[in-house]
Amino acid sequence: MPRYHLRRRRLTIIVVACILILSGLWLAWKRFDSDPIRQGRAAFARGDWEVAAERARERLKQTADDTPALQLLARSLVRLGRDSSAVSLYNRLTPDALAPDDFWLLGLALTRSGDPRGIKVWEQALHAKPSHPEMLFELTRIYSRNDKLAEAAETGRLLGKCPGWEARASALLGTIEQARDNPNAALNHWREALNHPIAKPTAESTPIVPVKELARTLLQVRQPDEARLRLEQILSATPDPESSWLLSRAYLQMGLKQEALAALEKSGSFRDEHPFVPEPSSFAGSKSCAQCHSAIFHPQQSSRHAHTFFRAAEFADISLPPSDLPDPGNANVTHTLKWTKNQQLQQETDVKGQAYSAIVEYAIGSGDRGLTLVGRTNKDAAVELRLSRYRSGTSFKWDVTSGHIRHPDEPALYLGEPLDEDAVRRCLNCHVTSAQAIFRASGPGSSDQGIGCEKCHGPGENHIQAIKSDFPDRAIVDPRMASGLPVVAICAKCHSPRHGNVAPEDPSAARFPGTTLTWSRCFLESQNKLDCVTCHDPHRNVATAASHYEGKCLSCHSAPTTVCPVSSTKGCVGCHMPLVKNVVPHSSFTDHFIRVHRD
Repeated sequence: MPRYHLRRRRLTIIVVACILILSGLWLAWKRFDSDPIRQGRAAFARGDWEVAAERARERLKQTADDTPALQLLARSLVRLGRDSSAVSLYNRLTPDALAPDDFWLLGLALTRSGDPRGIKVWEQALHAKPSHPEMLFELTRIYSRNDKLAEAAETGRLLGKCPGWEARASALLGTIEQARDNPNAALNHWREALNHPIAKPTAESTPIVPVKELARTLLQVRQPDEARLRLEQILSATPDPESSWLLSRAYLQMGLKQEALAALEKSGSFRDEHPFVPEPSSFAGSKSCAQCHSAIFHPQQSSRHAHTFFRAAEFADISLPPSDLPDPGNANVTHTLKWTKNQQLQQETDVKGQAYSAIVEYAIGSGDRGLTLVGRTNKDAAVELRLSRYRSGTSFKWDVTSGHIRHPDEPALYLGEPLDEDAVRRCLNCHVTSAQAIFRASGPGSSDQGIGCEKCHGPGENHIQAIKSDFPDRAIVDPRMASGLPVVAICAKCHSPRHGNVAPEDPSAARFPGTTLTWSRCFLESQNKLDCVTCHDPHRNVATAASHYEGKCLSCHSAPTTVCPVSSTKGCVGCHMPLVKNVVPHSSFTDHFIRVHRD
């Protein structure tokens, strides 16, 4: 056979082979291109969730339990806001079939439906793979709203490690630190947020760092020059009474009285309409109030409110229980409180030969009813100690701390209940003027022995500057500017349950007059005139004479149609506001739910 025929034959074979291969590839691509799951995933990636859901349904018509199709359809339905259907589909999938995106979307669907399992789903996913930015972002916001600030800070820090999310993380961390009353840290985070670009813009119209809050924080740390620039940025776009009011404080701190007056004029009636907005100022400490307000300063500093916190070094005058004191709930457990060689107060608890111990850091409570010790174990864990000191008549008794289990299942709980960082902060928030000042053990607020002037009146440095400048606005919160519910709300911050969930029939409700008073007809029908200070001077201990309170009752209930048929001149409190015993061990509380007790 001639050579050119051989070459031609070989070429023909090669061409045919190529055609066959290309035909096979084309047929394979055709099958692949028509795969509904591939098409659906491509549609999902470009945000066309209706098409993605439709392709998933096509596959499910062929195979009802196809995992990729169920997964794609569930994801698409969450994005479309059809949460209940999405949750039903996710319930058909096994946990090992769920990717990080699925945990995020399932949690989102549950959370939007008000199902608390949504947060638990996210928390489980967080432990498995703590790097999903959307999930971290939402968890941080939820923790922050629910006052779980330590957990919010942790997820916020994890979010900051996700590329493109640094700015949002810093913005959230700034808000968290502001809620912790830590303006310097808040300012640092917000400045970081402003220096980071945002890789994925948010649909929210508000700026990533709230400019007004940034200006407020700058004033809290006495940086009025930058605060002025930020506020002028807002006011150049639109008039805003609050921004003008804040600007007056910036000028006040700068010593520019005329400019401050002009800004105050533009703020209109903002302060009158918001009398309890705290001053954007630093703390001055209660001692700074003594010179001008001695008539109320000295009684307040002598009151129990002003002595609700004691550092361990101040325990020298407190009589300790005898060594090896049997536990009130278990005689086989003993407790010993003693001073160590280096002058630290230590509690040792023996549970069947197993020793547990903690160094006492401080005590909370005025001692009038009780005094609870808080310490740290050798593992640096905070613990509310099991033994509290209660007043019993004219003497004192050591008993189980209120709220603790009398017969714990775990031996370590006989030492006390563990406290996380947020629990410690919440305790201090109601026992000192500034928890952060106590944590830092520095600044004017750290010298307060409990609830000082600035707890109710707000930070006082602007006030001092206003007085020195003869500024017409005294720059301090004055509760006398309002009455009724706003005043009760000040007291209720500490004299109500943290979540507000106490029922009228619950005997423990008597412990929370900031809540129970608002249930009474006296309060509801007073046209917002009755509040805590109607009967109590906030700068002194409560009066003990029944006649004092009867006079308050009769000032309203003196008309013939309203006088009590049982007694028209006395006995009001004993009948309508009786003492409720043992709400806290060895203690009684006056029931402020004023009403007729038929029994």
